[in-house]
Amino acid sequence: MIKVLIADDNVPFCETLFSTLTKEKDFKVTGVAHNWKDIERKYYETQPDLLLLDLKIPEKDGLQIIEDLTQKEVKPKKNIIVMSGDMKYRASLTNVEKVKWVIAKPFDYDELIGIIRESAKQVIIPEKIYTMVDDLLSKLRVPICKGRRLLKVAIIVAYTRPALLQKMKVLMRNVARRENYSNAKSVRSNIDKTIERTFNQTNDNSIFYILDEYYGDKMTAKEFISSCVLYIRKVLKNS
Repeated sequence: MIKVLIADDNVPFCETLFSTLTKEKDFKVTGVAHNWKDIERKYYETQPDLLLLDLKIPEKDGLQIIEDLTQKEVKPKKNIIVMSGDMKYRASLTNVEKVKWVIAKPFDYDELIGIIRESAKQVIIPEKIYTMVDDLLSKLRVPICKGRRLLKVAIIVAYTRPALLQKMKVLMRNVARRENYSNAKSVRSNIDKTIERTFNQTNDNSIFYILDEYYGDKMTAKEFISSCVLYIRKVLKNS
């Protein structure tokens, strides 16, 4: 059961969010808070797994609330999902100790539900997976560019959540959130261009046969990422 505390001064929004989340069998909304005193009391009383926090709260803004909660915990948990219509703080917030995700308002409730479930999992990815993906991209001669970084993240996300290979839009939204991109289409475009550049600039396409599944000279993002994930899993299995 994932325990969630909602903190937002917009009462109708909270009512809708409460109704939406309580329909999920694996969620339990421990409370709804509309001001700082309520947030602080209910946070420590109910010990939620995740705090859904709006940045505009009466008496004390969300940034100060995050700072206060962080200072009061000996070992701060990364358990806050920030909800805000103002994304100017997005990049800086993702580096804050307690902030797990930043989601822009208005948002799709299904997307938020997915974020909550993923955040609660606290998936720990071994460092060797990052190294293996880097080594594989180097073997495949993927050019050094921002698209390579996004491609690497997409492969790692797909490795941890293979079901997303069948939901590329959701996969790209995950990558966008992790890399502080406001537009998942931009992420997909950069990845597509990087894969295309990789094939266009490589004279010897035989190098791609190191992948378990090789679809030819015009691999789609889904095919390329899927093949890389299969390769990583095979190497780990045989090691």
